Amino acid sequence: MHCSYWRGRSSWNLDLLTALLPPVSLMLQSKYETYNKCVECYNHMMSIRAFLLKRQTVQGKMGTVYRELVILMQAFE
Repeated sequence: MHCSYWRGRSSWNLDLLTALLPPVSLMLQSKYETYNKCVECYNHMMSIRAFLLKRQTVQGKMGTVYRELVILMQAFE
């Protein structure tokens, strides 16, 4: 995704991505990580996604945050 996509998004999204993407990248490149760990990560992501889908109708700031996260999670579909 190009940086212009993130323009207007909250800065914590970028902070979160810069914190999470390097370890994920290392894990994906490591020949020592097993398929089971990948499946486990995927299952956690889908569990988080299911939670967010249920909570995206919440009113106020939290609802907005949940909806933003649902949009970001669409990249994993």
